[in-house]
Amino acid sequence: MAEKIKKDSTPIVETNAQGLTITTFTQYQNKLLLRIIACKQQDIRDAITQQTNDKTYNPVFTAEENASGYRTVRIPLNKLEPRNGHRQRAKQALSEMPDKHIFIPIIKGNKMVDYVGFRTFLYVKFEYKAHQTIAVLFFPIIILRYYLSIDLGYHYLDPQQLRCFKHNSTRQMYRVYKSYFALGKNSFSPQRLAITLSPKDKFASYSAIKKEVFQVAKKEMDLLYQNGLCDIHFDFKMTETRNKIQ
Repeated sequence: MAEKIKKDSTPIVETNAQGLTITTFTQYQNKLLLRIIACKQQDIRDAITQQTNDKTYNPVFTAEENASGYRTVRIPLNKLEPRNGHRQRAKQALSEMPDKHIFIPIIKGNKMVDYVGFRTFLYVKFEYKAHQTIAVLFFPIIILRYYLSIDLGYHYLDPQQLRCFKHNSTRQMYRVYKSYFALGKNSFSPQRLAITLSPKDKFASYSAIKKEVFQVAKKEMDLLYQNGLCDIHFDFKMTETRNKIQ
């Protein structure tokens, strides 16, 4: 019998906007993004605290960040990719992330009504200090104003459960559950949910969505739940009648 979940790891906090963001990142790039989020927990907690105290949904930035238009983040590459043999892969994946698009939810009256799209989420360069590679990440402030907003709320992720997920669709479903379904919402556009869970931006049919995304996530999450390695599982019913997704 697999070991049950241990609640001894520090939870990862992220905004619900982060959990519902759509990207065209690969599965590995999405893993790197989650590691970036894990490394910059203090920044996220500070943004949540500031907005809560100010009773606003607008994260505040420093005068220097507002003047430059960017927040600069430095993270040792070994924090983003602990495996020494995969560091070059991590550098390549990070270098390609600026070419990928990102879509962040727009909120009106506590309801997600649409997404705002950006051509790039971050810019990347590398520094070398004391035999260590440092990833220098530049995040546009215009994007972080949406990405760090708690307009939709925020939630906590269990890092041990995240490490159990092999498929991108399962990992992203876990985040979507915490960001959306855990709030009592029980419906989501199939095509929008599919591109939130998958690096693909279009599918040939609703049958393809069901087979390639939802059933994959359900099968893995059900198995982990049965073995005590995940605290949620799900079922779904597709009610859309249109067959083609553009």
